[in-house]
Amino acid sequence: MTTYLLTWNPNRWNWPQKELERLSRRTSQSKKVRDGWSTGNNKNLSKCDRIFLLRQQKEPMGIMASGTVTSRVYEQSHWDKTKRSKSKKSNHVDIDFDTVLDPHDWPLLATDSLKRLPVRKQLWSTRSGGVEIFSDEAKTIEAAWKKHLKGIQFRANKLGASNAFSTLPIKIKKLREGGTTEVTLDVYERNAKVRKYCIDHWGPACAVCEMTFEADYGESGTRFIHAHHLNPMSKAKQKRSVDPINDLRPVCPNCHSVLHKINPPLKISDLRALRRGRLLRK
Repeated sequence: MTTYLLTWNPNRWNWPQKELERLSRRTSQSKKVRDGWSTGNNKNLSKCDRIFLLRQQKEPMGIMASGTVTSRVYEQSHWDKTKRSKSKKSNHVDIDFDTVLDPHDWPLLATDSLKRLPVRKQLWSTRSGGVEIFSDEAKTIEAAWKKHLKGIQFRANKLGASNAFSTLPIKIKKLREGGTTEVTLDVYERNAKVRKYCIDHWGPACAVCEMTFEADYGESGTRFIHAHHLNPMSKAKQKRSVDPINDLRPVCPNCHSVLHKINPPLKISDLRALRRGRLLRK
């Protein structure tokens, strides 16, 4: 089995949103979906090969899908309208996709994160699909992909939202709390003025969900909000300069926790898109 990187440039081909939503929904339920995809100039792909699909040239960019090749390479009418009008053809394979992330709903395995992996950096700037990924690189990328899917809980509920809570009786043992234990922590120094200047500029509304504590809790919630570091404090081994306007954003405690649920943290734009997708489906 060989692993290949295929690409999608939304500026050149529009993936119908309804179809993208369908593929994403079905794969989130652990169902495979078959579709065809261009392999660029590469005709060497064969059955059982592994593929990753990279969205590029338009944010959000990164790996958004994975699957297994189920056919030999074949020619069909070119996916590009201009070239198709000239009767040109392109190379394609059929793929059983096991995962498709709809960028409107789910954060992708971002290109910035991929560039930090110990693999060839030129993989993430290729303009043509069908690039072979070396076996040691494939293992690294596969591990990062699995970790990402687990972090965003893509398959957290295989039964679907309507079956999120089981009606089967569950025996719960009584548990004990209240003891004391000694814990060693790394504590990162904070500067209260940094938070103040951040809120002075951006306001007290959460950059993700837009809630304000003052609206919900009145005067007691005035200017209460967390300040999220876009470049995590945990990366700083010593004191560093921080720009309160460009380096921080106000976020509520709930959104702040979700941002840091995976490492590196989610981007605010990705969590906003993820939340927007959930609201639209309600």
